[in-house]
Amino acid sequence: MVTELQQEYGITAHHAERSLDYAPANDMGDAAAENEAVVAEGSYQAPASMYNRYGKRIVEAAIVVLLLPVAVVLIAACALLIKILSPGPVFYRQERVGQGGRSFGLLKLRTMIPDAETATGPVWAAEDDCRVTGLGRLLRRTRLDELPQLFQVIAGEMALIGPRPERPQFVRQFAQDLPFYLTRLSVRPGITGWAQVNLHYDGCSGDVSEKLRHDLHYIRHLSLGLDLEILRRTLTVVIRGSGAR
Repeated sequence: MVTELQQEYGITAHHAERSLDYAPANDMGDAAAENEAVVAEGSYQAPASMYNRYGKRIVEAAIVVLLLPVAVVLIAACALLIKILSPGPVFYRQERVGQGGRSFGLLKLRTMIPDAETATGPVWAAEDDCRVTGLGRLLRRTRLDELPQLFQVIAGEMALIGPRPERPQFVRQFAQDLPFYLTRLSVRPGITGWAQVNLHYDGCSGDVSEKLRHDLHYIRHLSLGLDLEILRRTLTVVIRGSGAR
């Protein structure tokens, strides 16, 4: 899969000769003296376990079904507020790259002014971004703007937990600059992930590199225990409202 993606995204030179050294936290969140030196793209492929093949999808679907009644009420309330307080559509769909390099429309509650990127093109959200509405800041801080993606988990476009999907323009850029970046596309993208609960919002290429290390750690060590730990940390992040822009 990675070789095909390299061809699709115009990667002319394989990055396998470059290593990624990463000392991550272990599955329970304590500091671990783990140092991974990778010399082949395949070293970071997700384990072919029963959980990865079947259990993850079943567990996540069950969790989403349990969350949907509350999520639908929250989405409806937020949608009404957006309609009252800000002109423009309630929902916002943005092209992202999913598993296997397939593009899909990531669905969110709109938090920015309409046509926010007309003048700039695709750019990262900045701290105190003037394009974000007053209500949008609250939705981003509480992550309520991400709730519509629960339906995309049911549809199979996304996972509840996995690397966050990026936009095609950024994927092409990062795939050229960062070794093993396309390995992120070997699993379904998630609403939350190991990088999101450990690091802050991307602000520069160095942040992307650090998040990639966490994403590769997740892919390589994918398990029920790690997924449950990410869910626990996600709840903490949502309650604290940390890391949003």
